[in-house]
Amino acid sequence: MNVTPALSALSLITCIVGCSEPVPDIEIPDTGVAIIVEASLTNGDTDASVAAAVYDSGQPAPMVGGNVLEVTSESVAAILSGIDERDNFYSGQIGIPNPDTDTIKVAIVHRPQETRQERWYPTEDILVDPGPGEFEGFEATLLLPTAIELTAPQPGLTYSSRDDIIPLEWTGSPADDFKLVTYNRCRSTTDSDDLSWVYTSQMDDDQQENIRIGDIIPATGALETSANLGGVVTGFVQFFIEATLSAVTLGLYEPAEINFGEFELDYCTIQLSLVRQRQGQIGEDFSGGSVTGSRSDNLQVEYRP
Repeated sequence: MNVTPALSALSLITCIVGCSEPVPDIEIPDTGVAIIVEASLTNGDTDASVAAAVYDSGQPAPMVGGNVLEVTSESVAAILSGIDERDNFYSGQIGIPNPDTDTIKVAIVHRPQETRQERWYPTEDILVDPGPGEFEGFEATLLLPTAIELTAPQPGLTYSSRDDIIPLEWTGSPADDFKLVTYNRCRSTTDSDDLSWVYTSQMDDDQQENIRIGDIIPATGALETSANLGGVVTGFVQFFIEATLSAVTLGLYEPAEINFGEFELDYCTIQLSLVRQRQGQIGEDFSGGSVTGSRSDNLQVEYRP
């Protein structure tokens, strides 16, 4: 197993333009239009979470001219909504009636009425349709990988030593990429602030792997926390992937460096998520980016030394 030490959201952001970590590089070209798309379905859910970010000549490109990002799955359709913190990042949910066979498409389409509904001024005051933006008709498609189900360990277990082993076991057929992602939150007996950070590890999709608690929660050394991301991280972390996390967090916070040797740890919660990914197809109008379908399963354990 090739383990990447505790990655903060900031280090994940650098992977968008290429990095040496063992994760798929996502290159945003300096010319043309690029898109990052992720559709993620968690075990037990019927709705997939979809996130997308568009770039033009390497720069964020928000939807304009009545254009929106629309996601479709067979006969189901939904429009992705923007978030206040990122003007080119859009997200939403869509039902997936047949997750093993349904093709998911994200396309830039002209929907002037829907865009007007989000403005502060009355829609009846708009007499002139702005016309479609220049990216109308650009699209990307994907299929979700095989479902994943965690069969071990049992959720809610408590571990007392950093040498303890979490015996991960899961079901399903391998796809293009597989990883463990954890969202860790530690409380201190003396410090009022919690520590929280994201850890990711590339793994072989062979249905079993042993993970040492100390690899996730170090006893010494420094790491950059994501504690002040709050619900932004936890909302997407059925944790999915670097691209989604990067698009959400880019520019939103300054990470704080914490030395574990100086942190008096009381206990930690560890939310484990196994993520299986399958690469999709970018339409010929786009010059680059990434399209990924993900399926995941997760559970939570505790570390109480």
